Amino acid sequence: MNATVARLLVVEDCIDDERLIIRALKKLDENMEVHVLRDGEKAADYLCGKGSSVTRPDLVILDWKLPLLMGADVLRRVRGTESCKGLPVVIFSSSDCERDREECRALGGSAYVVKPVEYTKFLSAIQGIVREHCPRRPGGDAPSASMSREQEPTVASSPSNP
Repeated sequence: MNATVARLLVVEDCIDDERLIIRALKKLDENMEVHVLRDGEKAADYLCGKGSSVTRPDLVILDWKLPLLMGADVLRRVRGTESCKGLPVVIFSSSDCERDREECRALGGSAYVVKPVEYTKFLSAIQGIVREHCPRRPGGDAPSASMSREQEPTVASSPSNP
């Protein structure tokens, strides 16, 4: 694993959204390492160290409405794990509910971004998330992305991280 390459975890249960997210990330930096999980329980276990040891991602892009464990519950567990307290976790959700935004803020989410419906805005939103929240800024012209998947497959203002 290259120490200068950005490592992202995408937690998304909708395969169409997953494909768009991967496309946006590849356009931003083809060297980025992307791991995809499809449910909240696996994401929480992966991030909080249940099972095998994992290399922590530089950024988590987390859907709010997930099977088995909702995004809020994943975020709560992540923020309760000492080694993950400073990990940037951005919610990327189709929900535009103010209550969800407030809960994200209260749980220490780095930002809450509503998934745009329009294709180019969707891609731009993902790229904006990475540019703003990933500590290892993407860049470079190398030819291939490293991705792993569990299976085949309008940016809101950022709340303060408490």
